[in-house]
Amino acid sequence: MKDVRRTNVFRKAATLAASAILALATSGHAQTLPGTLRYSWIGNSFMDHTAKAWVPDEVRDLCVASNGTVFTAGYSEAGGSGLAIKDGTFFGRYSGFNSGFGDPVKAVATDGTNVYWGGGNGVQRYGFASSTAPNRTILAGSSVTGLSYKDGELYISDYNNNLIRVYSTRTMTQSRQWNCTRPGKVAVDKSNRVWVIQYAAGSDPNTTLTGTQILSFSDTGTAGPSITDVTNPLAITVNGSNQLLVGGYDAASQIRIYGNLGGTPSCERTFGANGGIFSGTPGLHAPLKFHQIRGLGVDGAGNIYVCMMYGAKSWGQSVEAYTPDGALLWEVHGIDYVECAAIDPDSETDVYDHQHHFTLDYNKSNGKEWAFKAFTVNRFKYANDPRVTFDGGFRAGVAAFRVTGKLFIAESDQGGYPLNIYRFNSAGDGEVSIPSVSFSGGDPDKISRDANGNGQFDAGETVNGAPGYYQYHYITPNGGICRIGNAAGPATITYYPCQGLDSAGNPIYTAATSKTWNNPPEFSCIRKVVYDTTNNIMYVGGQAVGTVEDAVVRLCRYNNWTGARTKAWDVTIPYQDQSYTPDTGYGAGRAYSVRQVGQYVFIQYGYGYIRVHDKDTGDYLGTIKPSLHGFSGGGGQVDITHGMTAYKRANGEYVILTEDAGHNHIVIIRWCPSGT
Repeated sequence: MKDVRRTNVFRKAATLAASAILALATSGHAQTLPGTLRYSWIGNSFMDHTAKAWVPDEVRDLCVASNGTVFTAGYSEAGGSGLAIKDGTFFGRYSGFNSGFGDPVKAVATDGTNVYWGGGNGVQRYGFASSTAPNRTILAGSSVTGLSYKDGELYISDYNNNLIRVYSTRTMTQSRQWNCTRPGKVAVDKSNRVWVIQYAAGSDPNTTLTGTQILSFSDTGTAGPSITDVTNPLAITVNGSNQLLVGGYDAASQIRIYGNLGGTPSCERTFGANGGIFSGTPGLHAPLKFHQIRGLGVDGAGNIYVCMMYGAKSWGQSVEAYTPDGALLWEVHGIDYVECAAIDPDSETDVYDHQHHFTLDYNKSNGKEWAFKAFTVNRFKYANDPRVTFDGGFRAGVAAFRVTGKLFIAESDQGGYPLNIYRFNSAGDGEVSIPSVSFSGGDPDKISRDANGNGQFDAGETVNGAPGYYQYHYITPNGGICRIGNAAGPATITYYPCQGLDSAGNPIYTAATSKTWNNPPEFSCIRKVVYDTTNNIMYVGGQAVGTVEDAVVRLCRYNNWTGARTKAWDVTIPYQDQSYTPDTGYGAGRAYSVRQVGQYVFIQYGYGYIRVHDKDTGDYLGTIKPSLHGFSGGGGQVDITHGMTAYKRANGEYVILTEDAGHNHIVIIRWCPSGT
């Protein structure tokens, strides 16, 4: 396949010269883009919007029926926080409880006929099949953090009231209760001893919890022995041999299996690799390499089910099933919530988001092209990694670039304010990306560089960058960085050319070598730039003078940017136009992301539509509209400021990656302009 250059519809009226300005009056209606389009996705094992089949955004708990049907509890922005999986395939979705922008569902249990979910609105009972409404609710208003079923009774951790409650599942009425401080996950063994994870003081049940120890009680509340030789326990279950399986969030990342539950319990063995995902080649995903275990279950055949987070914080859900001797049966993933990704400029099959490495096989069918290769954040070795210490919003918006052949990835937050760059050292850290350089924003911009190579920014490793308050950025293929000053202070574009690598392998940026330009007169506020340093061309998009829209409503190309600058073309971009954004709420009607690759400029809306323009003429060629198993875009689909990347393959195909916030995946759009 070869790329094709589109004909300039204005060529008969004027000749485009370097000094000419071509103003294009764009239509408000999306038109079909020539060529062929193919839609797929990365990061979610299920993707059928018609059937509402996708792995939710976060997992908090897991339970397993005797026949191996798995139920997970957690969070899904698009609703349906309860998921059922059977033999690694989608089995059902449950919604109507606290999901979407609300408390996560924190606990789940099943009696083989009904499924019980617990969260910030008590316990809600559903039938075994998919459902959008519970058939019974109890303890409404209580925060339930643990559930376990045994012999017709449901054991409930009532976190608000520091109680363990026991309900009959036949009558759904309480039979007894006892005090338990900060109770969490609960499991009942064969002798009816009740095991409860106790959370740390100050824990918030709606955020990531810390377990301190495991308490035990008789089934009437008499205290028994505790298990204290665990670090941060978060998940427990009992197997058919009356052993207690315990998992959590620590450097070992193993399941500890305790015996002698009727006496003094002791750890008899472990399940999983010591060191988890960071054992062997650090970060490389493989069976039995666990991380942040959130839920455990065992079926009637003794198979072990593990749900965990391959994430620096709370996002990155995976469920894996194993035989009792550790052979992988199946795995499913849903690990890309509020996220975009970028393709390695030297390898069209390697894709990075801010914490995962994927590989692509373009010859496979839709949804099968991607494979989860690695988790790239090691909080145990690099505890001060900004992806770990950041407490607000989301980390997202990735760029991948190379300097002197070395790969770097960059990420920001949802709003695009800071910029953090990571390096790789395969010999010592495998697939883990190491904190390298950070631009903090503020006034002046602060530049930190890990000069001593220890993976954090120590005293003396931060210097002042250019003056001004910076919100957005663009990274050139050779590692140069454009910073856009808009929110306060001077309205400027500052460019930091990369000065090579230091002895630790970090790219070098300095205020002394930076260049700053005032905003072009067409713009009152700039939202995006793309700087073609090879040809000295700058594409600028943002808020036009005299308008108030917080969006890219105007896009200009400037030739000879650093010299005798000329405007090559000037395009008006539709705003809140329902032919682009049927839902104009939640940022959907705004164009925000801009990328230029090959012959084309791509402009992305919050709804997910992407306008395509010719880079030389500015001509509008058509619009890409998502079409993926019943999904055609939506309000808030793209709600990170750097929600799109684009890449041109060697065969001329364009690969565009975009966020889909509500459905926990990254959309892959493959466009062949020539139609082959």
